[in-house]
Amino acid sequence: MKHRDRSSNKGERYVRQYRLEKWINQCLNCQARGYNPDMPTEVAQNKYGRGSFCAKYIRHQFKPLPLEDGLCEMCYRR
Repeated sequence: MKHRDRSSNKGERYVRQYRLEKWINQCLNCQARGYNPDMPTEVAQNKYGRGSFCAKYIRHQFKPLPLEDGLCEMCYRR
């Protein structure tokens, strides 16, 4: 379990560092975080043209988290 925690922290740092928060969804009730399933294949552009790498990295570090009225599927069903 510790490895997973470190991995998720790494993903959170990456998102903050490259200002990619707009592609991360967070449930208003349970605070679960994941990437927006509607995220395009290129989410950031930089001088190296590595926009597609950012999206791949986010998809690797986070699970998809669709939201309905700001809630994840589990919370919305309740």
